[in-house]
Amino acid sequence: MISVAANNLLMFSMPVEKLGKGSWRPIAGTGVGFPIAGPMQMMEDFHARRWGKPPTPSDLAIPELEPLAIVVDGPQQQCLFECLPLDTLLHILIRLSRVQQPALVCVCKLWRAIVRNGDFVVARRSGGFAEPFIVAVAGEDEQRTAHNKVSMLHGNKWLKLAALPHPTGHHCAVVCNEEIYVLGGHHVPKVMMTNPEPCACVMVYSPPRNMWRATNIVTKARSMPGIAACGGKVYVFGGMDTTFKMGQWAGSYKDLSHVEVHDPATHLWDARLAPMPLKCNSARAVTIEATSTIYLMGGELDIADDPHKFGVVQVYDVAKNEWRILETEMPIAGGACFAVGATIYVLGGGTSGRRPPLSVPSLAQMRKDGELDDPNDDTGEELTGEGEPKGFAYAFDFDAAETAESWCFDTTSGVWTQLASAPKPHHGVALYLDGDRIRAADDPSLNYNIESNAWEADPRRQPLKKHLWAAEIMCAPLPF
Repeated sequence: MISVAANNLLMFSMPVEKLGKGSWRPIAGTGVGFPIAGPMQMMEDFHARRWGKPPTPSDLAIPELEPLAIVVDGPQQQCLFECLPLDTLLHILIRLSRVQQPALVCVCKLWRAIVRNGDFVVARRSGGFAEPFIVAVAGEDEQRTAHNKVSMLHGNKWLKLAALPHPTGHHCAVVCNEEIYVLGGHHVPKVMMTNPEPCACVMVYSPPRNMWRATNIVTKARSMPGIAACGGKVYVFGGMDTTFKMGQWAGSYKDLSHVEVHDPATHLWDARLAPMPLKCNSARAVTIEATSTIYLMGGELDIADDPHKFGVVQVYDVAKNEWRILETEMPIAGGACFAVGATIYVLGGGTSGRRPPLSVPSLAQMRKDGELDDPNDDTGEELTGEGEPKGFAYAFDFDAAETAESWCFDTTSGVWTQLASAPKPHHGVALYLDGDRIRAADDPSLNYNIESNAWEADPRRQPLKKHLWAAEIMCAPLPF
C-alpha cells in the first residue's frame, strides 16, 4: 500500500504494483492510482553525485528503515504500508510543499530526519521542486517606528524569523549565494527632525540556520543605497551621506556616486570601481544576468532637504567596469523594478504628470557640458541652496503624486511599453516578484499577472503591515 501525504497528512491509499523503475499503477479494481514519475534527473544527479547508487539510511545519516505503520482514523483501521522503499519515499516527500513540512516531521523520526536533511533539500531544489522564499527585513511599523523584525510569507500568512540585532531603517537588502545581505541605513527607532547618521555595518542571514551574522563593513557608510547581486557578488551603488557636518544646516545631506563590491568568498569589499555618472539615492538596482549588466532605475535626489524622484537610468557593465546612460529617462520613477529575462518591469511610484519623458544626453556630452559630478567632491556645496545639483533637470516635481501606471523596458531593443494600470495608485515599495506575478505585500488586492498583463486580487493572502518602507521584499528559491 502507498499513502500520499497532503494537508491532512494522508490523502488516499491503494494497493499498487511496480511496472518498472520508478513507475507504478493501481491493481485492477482498486480505484484511482497516484502516478509517480519515472526516474527524475534530479534524483539521478543526486545519487550519482553523492553515492553513485540510490541512497540508504546510512548515507543520509538517518535511522535504520523500520516498518512504518500509519493508522487512519475510521471504522476500518489498517496499516497503509510497510517497509516502503526509501527511494520511493524520497520521490513522494520531495514533491510536497514546504507548507506541509511541519506536519511531515511529526509522523516519525525517519520522516523528520529526511525532511531536515541538507542533501534532501539540495535534491529537492535541483529537481525543480524548490519554492520561493519571500522575506521582509526590518523597516517601519504603522506608527512609523523603525524595528528589527524579519517576516517570512508561509502559505498565506506572515511568520516571524530571527530578528536583526538592532532596529534598522533606510537600509537595503539583496539575496546572494542563498543568503540575505542587509546593509546601510541607521539604527534609530524614531526619526524626528533630521535623518540619523548612517551606519556601515553589514548583516548576513542564513536561512537554514535562521541566524544573522556580521561580516566586514562597507568602506562608505550610507543610507538608502541601491544594491544588486551579480556573478555571486554584492554591488552597492550611491545612497546618501547623512553625517552631520559642523557649520552646515541640518539638511545638508549629500547624495553619493560611490560604488563598491563585496566578494562572499573573501569577505572583503572593493571600492575601486567606476563611480556612478550621476549621484542619487534610493535607486532600484536590477540585474540582467545574461549580459552581466546592472540597471540603476532612477532613484531620488536630495535638493535642499526635499526628496525629488529621479528618472535617469544608469547602466553598469560589470565585466568592463563601465557606465552608460539610457537615451530616455523613465516614464515613472520610484516604483518597484524587477527583471524577468531581458525585460525590466516598473510598477507604481510617482510621476509629475506635467512633462513627457526627457531625452538624456550621452556621457560624453554631459562631460562636455559640465553636467557630471566630480566623484572626489565631498564638500556637499551643491546642496547648500547656492545652486542646483547635477541631474536636477531630470528630477520630477516635488509634489509628484503616486501613480497606478505600469511600464516595461526591453533591454534588447531599448523600448518602453506601457502596461495595464493598477486598480489604484501605489508607491511601489512593498512589491515583490513571485514566479509569473508581481504582488504587493501590503495590499492583497494588487497582484500583477505578467503573462496576461492584468491585475488580480488575492483575498486569501494576509497583508504585511509591520514592514512599511522596508527594504525590498526579497523572493528567491532559498534552502529553507
